[in-house]
Amino acid sequence: RATNSVSMRFDQVVVEPNWVLGQPGDPVTTGILDEFAPAYGVIYGGIMHRALQETTEFLKTKKPGLVNNGNSMSRLGVTRLLIESVLDAVPQTALAYDSNDRELRIRRGTHLKYLGSTAVQEGRNHLIQLYGGNSLVAGTMIDLLLRDMEAEIMPPSVDNILEGLGRAEMGRPLTPPLVTNFV
Repeated sequence: RATNSVSMRFDQVVVEPNWVLGQPGDPVTTGILDEFAPAYGVIYGGIMHRALQETTEFLKTKKPGLVNNGNSMSRLGVTRLLIESVLDAVPQTALAYDSNDRELRIRRGTHLKYLGSTAVQEGRNHLIQLYGGNSLVAGTMIDLLLRDMEAEIMPPSVDNILEGLGRAEMGRPLTPPLVTNFV
């Protein structure tokens, strides 16, 4: 996986002029960053879908007694609804990205990113509880799927997304989700 480190430095790096993909600031002004938010939303939803499948199989084969437990089934139900909310938002987001309305694209992309991030944060907790807690998940496929998900949610955070949408309601310009922290 890609990581970064504040202690990492690149000294005397040569970048040929034909390697440069635009001028500094171009990603902000061209709108390319608008594309990232919906992509992350869909990716997060897909990972949660796979995690739900893995958990369902785990319950059927390893903990069949929980299949008749109302609380356990509620946790599966909530996770399914979180995933469905992501999937339900995809068509409207795709339509927005076909339009020339950049603010609509940003709003729909931000919404999808929010739904995907929320699905990860809330769904992760429900699924891990069904396994019996964090320590019992260690080394399982669910651990692989979810361990880094919550910690690695790409900026902006859910709080920043909500703040940006609130500002837009007050008439302030809506900024692309990945730029919100920097503009």
